[in-house]
Amino acid sequence: MAVYSGIDTIRVSRIDALYKRRGPEFLSRIYTPEEMRYCQSKAKGMMESLAARFAAKEAVSKALGTGIWQRGVRFTDIEIVMEQDGRPTVSLSRGAHQVFLELGGHSISVSMTHDGDMAMAVCVIEYLASDKDGGLF
Repeated sequence: MAVYSGIDTIRVSRIDALYKRRGPEFLSRIYTPEEMRYCQSKAKGMMESLAARFAAKEAVSKALGTGIWQRGVRFTDIEIVMEQDGRPTVSLSRGAHQVFLELGGHSISVSMTHDGDMAMAVCVIEYLASDKDGGLF
């Protein structure tokens, strides 16, 4: 078994500027409909929630070892879902899910935070087996 991690930070003001410049086009390219609904429900904290999810998606893509737009992984393939207890979880689809399976992914977890103009996320993925490094871990 191996553990891979990814981390990312982003300025909330950067997400705010992209949203103001591109509007719904920006949102639909980065976020799933459910993520948009959740963040828009936050009203005052909408930009912070969007920024934290952006950082989480980047962190997940780094833990997958692909980054965004590599091996078919898109932002919308990585969805951050809030559990009823307030804990964020990750739902993978399409390219991201395929990479996770190919690498022998077993579990994935994410943590997000924001303070002032900064948002940050960290992701940890446990792999049971993978040819990522040319053989089993």
